[in-house]
Amino acid sequence: ADFTTGADQLNFGESKGDVSIVDGSAMLKSTFKSNASTFFDGTGLDVYIAYNVSELGDALVAVDMNKNGTFDDGDLFVKLLGVDQNGEILSSDIV
Repeated sequence: ADFTTGADQLNFGESKGDVSIVDGSAMLKSTFKSNASTFFDGTGLDVYIAYNVSELGDALVAVDMNKNGTFDDGDLFVKLLGVDQNGEILSSDIV
């Protein structure tokens, strides 16, 4: 994996808001965006992570950079290669 929990960190330049890390094994790529938008509440720099996303076997990360509660053009999308298990990314890895 490119990302190693405890050794690597995701730093988005300001304090994180709410963080959700979910099992994406039953989640299609096409539903990731809507799931992230549902999680974002528009009150902070929210981070939504799905590991082991179906069709990929990697983790997808959505960050509500513009804090508007919707996963859209003003936000960040990251793919973490090989992150396919719960313990491979923790909320403490996000600073």
